[in-house]
Amino acid sequence: MIFKNIAGTLAILFAFTGAAQAATLSNVTPTSDIYFAGDVEVDYDPGFLGLFIGDLGGLLSVSGPAPFDGTTSLAIVDAGFATVASGTLTDYELSADGGAGVDTLHMLFELSTGSQPYALATFMGDFDGGGTTDFFTNGVAFVGATASVVGATVVPLPASLPLLLAGLGAAGFIGRRSRAR
Repeated sequence: MIFKNIAGTLAILFAFTGAAQAATLSNVTPTSDIYFAGDVEVDYDPGFLGLFIGDLGGLLSVSGPAPFDGTTSLAIVDAGFATVASGTLTDYELSADGGAGVDTLHMLFELSTGSQPYALATFMGDFDGGGTTDFFTNGVAFVGATASVVGATVVPLPASLPLLLAGLGAAGFIGRRSRAR
């Protein structure tokens, strides 16, 4: 009976700790793959059109609803308009300075096309209109920005972490069983 309980507890712990790690801005690392670098225009209209970021050459396009969600998409093509990278948004972060300085919008996309599983997009410009608008409520209208889109990979959990958690769970289970007697 005790062996069945321990085996069941270990199986549950391995199932939860061995699950795939979700990608967020805090656990990805950029790679040397550069998908796009250049100037773009940012238009974010929460009342009507949503988000559009694009360059004049039509090589980069980010579009989606306002507020951002999993349908916000990224498309990057080369000069011959062949797809270089495409995917959907998984995480984002806006760092606004509240003044006329440079604000930064980081976006993480899970790629369906590209040489890496993820793309990290960084857009830099005055997204808060010198501190007079709020990006997410008032929006920005065609603000010039610089963009960099690079490949990214998830930084994995240490391989020993699931084993450590399973061992601690088993030790706690055994300790609880012996105190109950």
